[in-house]
Formats: sequence, C-alpha cells, structure tokens
Amino acid sequence: MNKKKWLHNYKLKGMALILAILSWGIVKQITNNDKVINDVPVRFDFPEGWAVRDKDSNSVQITFRGTREDLLMLDSQTVQVLIDLRDEAFASEKTITIRPRQVAYTGSNARITSIQPNTLHLRLGKEGQKQLPILVSQAGSPPDGIKLEAVVAEPGLVTLIGAEDLLDSINALQTAPLNLSDKIQSFEQRLDVMLPNPEWVGRVVPSRVLVRVTLAGLTVERRFTDIPLMLTQPAGSQTPMRLTAEPDTVDIFLRGSPQLLDELDTRQIQAFVSDQNTVPPSGNERRVNVLVPAGLEVLGVQPDRVTLKRMADPAPSPAATPSTSPTENEPSEESP
Repeated sequence: MNKKKWLHNYKLKGMALILAILSWGIVKQITNNDKVINDVPVRFDFPEGWAVRDKDSNSVQITFRGTREDLLMLDSQTVQVLIDLRDEAFASEKTITIRPRQVAYTGSNARITSIQPNTLHLRLGKEGQKQLPILVSQAGSPPDGIKLEAVVAEPGLVTLIGAEDLLDSINALQTAPLNLSDKIQSFEQRLDVMLPNPEWVGRVVPSRVLVRVTLAGLTVERRFTDIPLMLTQPAGSQTPMRLTAEPDTVDIFLRGSPQLLDELDTRQIQAFVSDQNTVPPSGNERRVNVLVPAGLEVLGVQPDRVTLKRMADPAPSPAATPSTSPTENEPSEESP
C-alpha cells in the first residue's frame, strides 16, 4: 500500500524534485557573489573624558556576499564600523572584537562573511583640548603675471580634541591643499582642517575654515630718465614773459606690469609745471606734475620741484641806414 502511494504520480514528483534542486542551485549562484571592501573606517563612541592614545589599526577589510545588485551599492564610503564603548568601564588598554552587527551599511541585503582584522587593541587616556592656529597648505603657484598677496583663514584658531598627553606636541594644524595653479583673481574657498596625523583619534572644531585669497597682477618698478619738462598755463591766459625751467628734464619712477613698461614709449610720459602767477624777475619754485597711461603708477619724480626763470629778452635787430646812392630819377652831377 505504501509502495503504491510513493509511486503514485512518480513522474510529477520527480520533476518537482529536479526543479527544486535547479532552483536552489540558481539561487545559490545568484547570491554567491563576493566583494571585498578595503579601508573601512572604524569609529568609536566613548564615554565623556575618554580619548584614544594609540590603536593598532584605523580601518578593516570586510568581505560581503550577495547578489550583484546588492554588492554594487557597497564601498568604503557607504560602509563603516561603529563601536559603542559608552557603557564600558575605563581601562588603560582594551581589546575589541569586531562583530558583523557593528558594521553599518544601508540599502543592501548582502551579508558579511569576513572581517580582517576582527580585533583591535586600544590604549586609552584622558581627553583634552587645545586651541591651535591654522596654516593654509598651498598646492601650485599662480600663473605668470599673477602675484599672491595674502592668504587668510577664518577663523584663524581651531580647537583640537584628543588624548591630553599628546596635545603638547601639536603646535598648529593644516588645511587640505589649496590649489593656486589656475587662479587669476582673488577668491574664497572652504577647506577641511586636517588632523595632526592619520592615526590621530579625536576631532577638530570647527572642522572647516573659510580661506580668503588675494591675488594681484605682478608689478615691477622702473626709472625713465631725461623726460622733457613742459610749461603750461590756464586756457585763455597769455604769459607776458618768456620763461624756462631749471632743470628742463626730470627722471620719472613708474610701477606697473612688465608688459606695460616694456611697451611704453617715453613720449607718452608727460611731465609739466604751471607758469601761472610767475612774478618777474625773481625765480619761482614749482612742483612737477606727471601724466602716464592707464595701468601705470607714478612712484616719484627727481627732482620733484623745479625753478621757473625769465629768459633774457632777445637782442634788437640793427636799424636800417638811409641809402646815399643816387636813384634812377635823380640827375647825375656829371657834366654833359
């Protein structure tokens, strides 16, 4: 009776068994993909006043198994190890075993098959804090013709928190590198404040600072000699005397971009004094004024003052002497 029962619909039962085995194999194959994620960070929650002086590793390697879709969602940015020690009693040294339930990741049904290393050794101490200045780390240089004038971080001081006995050796903190190689004008940028070293356990407050960078065009100074000095007078006025300046040339000191100074024609430099209200015959000292093309700065004039003097009146031309020679209309004194 039992034999007949087992053999009843044996073909259907056999097919069902074969399908079940095939389904199990397919599911196992689909969910049997592995993915190894390196450098998974390990984060700690400590009781207030605790700090890590040293630990044998900052990250671990975790192997996940699951479908390809689940594994695609996992990387070192989306996975981390969170170890809660807030209810632990203080000890100067601790050995922590990392378990799969302490690995945090979301959006994936993959499972953990391995954690390496699965233990961490910690040396603990008292937590302290210290205010430190910020040094802006620079990468590259501005392009040719651009000068870096100032780099200022705001705030200029941050607070570093960590093991109290390790803070004494830290004198300043640096920012993430500031790229200057492609900048041609002043700008602002927020940068992360870096911890003293990769092994440091603690935090910095604030974790980012605003960096203000001032850039300017590169300038040089140059001297132009023997620039002629011109005399000017108000429009519509007439100077009743002839004047001259002593000296009649000056040297001009200019500042500007190398390109502008190289291309400058000295005829574009105008040095002049006004001859208004000059009282003869005594000399009058006047300040030299200078006009230059846009983009150039006048640094100085040598001499910066000249004396206006009256020029000597020109000598009169000789008077004409009456002619005594006979003219064509006068009769000759000779006898006929």
